Amino acid sequence: MGPLPPMIHIPVRPIHSFKSPRFLGVGPVPAGKNLLLGGLGGVLSSVDPVTGKERFATILKDLEEVSYPPVLCEDMAVLITSGQHLVGLDLEKGELVWSLSLDKVRNSNLLPFGDKIAVLDASGVLRSWDANQGKRGWSVSFEDPSRAKLRMFRGRLWVIQRSGKVSILNPEDGEIFYSRKIGEELVGEPITLDGVLYALGLEGNIHKFDPVRGYLGIRSSLEIKGVPWGMFWIGDRFAVLNDTGNLFYEEKKTQGQALVRFIGGKPIAAPLSTSSGVYFTAEDGKGRPFISFIDRKGQMRWRFDFEGALAGKPTLWGDRIVAALRGGQVFVLK
Repeated sequence: MGPLPPMIHIPVRPIHSFKSPRFLGVGPVPAGKNLLLGGLGGVLSSVDPVTGKERFATILKDLEEVSYPPVLCEDMAVLITSGQHLVGLDLEKGELVWSLSLDKVRNSNLLPFGDKIAVLDASGVLRSWDANQGKRGWSVSFEDPSRAKLRMFRGRLWVIQRSGKVSILNPEDGEIFYSRKIGEELVGEPITLDGVLYALGLEGNIHKFDPVRGYLGIRSSLEIKGVPWGMFWIGDRFAVLNDTGNLFYEEKKTQGQALVRFIGGKPIAAPLSTSSGVYFTAEDGKGRPFISFIDRKGQMRWRFDFEGALAGKPTLWGDRIVAALRGGQVFVLK
């Protein structure tokens, strides 16, 4: 089937919107009923999204900036600073509990599991840390760690590398009990569905992995024009987003190529799926960012255009999406 016409531009008003008193470097991260914001000048704040009131504002060590969005481990927030420190912050008190100086952590991938956190640094070393006290646990090394993804799925820790290598580890001791490199680079965010992990290949193949049996082969192959950028589940099939904003759907019966649709701009963040639909973050032909929402039937329900540059990437908050501008304006959309 050929391409469908572009989706209709339907404006929407935010559920909540407030102005932070700080310029932001990292976008909002949901933490219970509040949002964590990484402000310039080394400030991490917790804000009520309804009133915009700050619960606390903590100055980081030596005014270092927040380099990546914090991740949550029970009652702790763990983050990386611009000075290559790994920091643990008590979310109830807003106090720094521990700080560690690490080498080559600027490109790290952080993954919380229970009261621990896994950190993959730029040199390829994956370590576990106690999130409450900052104590070091096990470590294991990987080659070519650039743009690797960490996931917890069915009680196992997964390392999905751009090179096409997928490893499955025991999160208790770091033992690798399965590892395989397929003949294709892997791109975008992995998807877990019905007990299976799916990964998108650069050539348009959707690969299947099981935590016990390992690699299960290719689910489907799509003819993607341009560069595959991300994948998501919509309705009863997968769709792939390319680098120019076109969606390529699976055919329901044959799991082959079905149809193409244009989201209205170039993607700048991974698609975010909820039970009711998918959020897309993109920019139009003039470089202006927007978020659009497409329901499970593939119809655009609304689009919100921003007036200014985004601070980091939007984040899911239940079935809502939260985004912030560098100037400090924060939006909750649905």
